[in-house]
Amino acid sequence: MDVRIVKENRKYLEEEIPLHEEWRGEGGHNFYSELCLVIGNNGAANVPLTPKVRVGSNYSHSELIEQEGETYLESLQKYFESDINRDYKVRNLPVIILRRSYSDWVGQDMTDELEIVVVEGG
Repeated sequence: MDVRIVKENRKYLEEEIPLHEEWRGEGGHNFYSELCLVIGNNGAANVPLTPKVRVGSNYSHSELIEQEGETYLESLQKYFESDINRDYKVRNLPVIILRRSYSDWVGQDMTDELEIVVVEGG
């Protein structure tokens, strides 16, 4: 697995929409997904995301599933507005976004990549 680390500023959370993409076929499949973690005093919390979704296949009569998503910031605000999490202040906590991209098709080299995006608090 190839791993890459990227640093971003807080504006990134306002502008970017997470993505979940999957494509399957007889000869293999692609997969791309993102996970958002907030780091606090009690460890890391997995923030539920509403990603932009695109899932389909090469099989006949299969449907392409598409769904619009919301920005990271919108997901974080929903998470911190819940009764359990009201004590936290999202703007001061570091956010880690994990992006995994996997592709394995017949006749091509398999790729498996992880990108770690660090969004610093502040």
